[in-house]
Amino acid sequence: MDKKIPLTLLLFALLYFGIGVLLPTAPFGLRRNVTESLPTKFFLKTPLQKVTRGEFVELSHPESSALLAKQVIGVAGDLIAVKEGEFFINDEKKGTILKKLLPVEEGTIPADHVFVYASHPESFDSRYQRFGLVHIDQLEGRLWPLF
Repeated sequence: MDKKIPLTLLLFALLYFGIGVLLPTAPFGLRRNVTESLPTKFFLKTPLQKVTRGEFVELSHPESSALLAKQVIGVAGDLIAVKEGEFFINDEKKGTILKKLLPVEEGTIPADHVFVYASHPESFDSRYQRFGLVHIDQLEGRLWPLF
């Protein structure tokens, strides 16, 4: 089943939650992804209730002046491994590591932290030490992919 929301619901969201387009820090609204890091360009933003693996989130990060859109692929207790230019969460291959950046340290994701990722091969995310794991306090909201 396609998880994208139909156009009519998008139009409703624009009318009902339109304030989020004008005020990006609003708890509800439409969020536009302006980078190539994720294939989805528009998301519906809602408050984050509980962090779960697989969901998209909006987060603040010291390396960026803008809020970022990423997917949570690792949660507290999950095991991170790096082998031959690839990284794994719980022994499942998730992606590759660019040679010019230091990979994330191997080990268990600590409490109150998540591993965030974007599918573009050159995305800057938790697979690199400089970005690191994200504390749940940095998460600003949940993002629902539209199109």
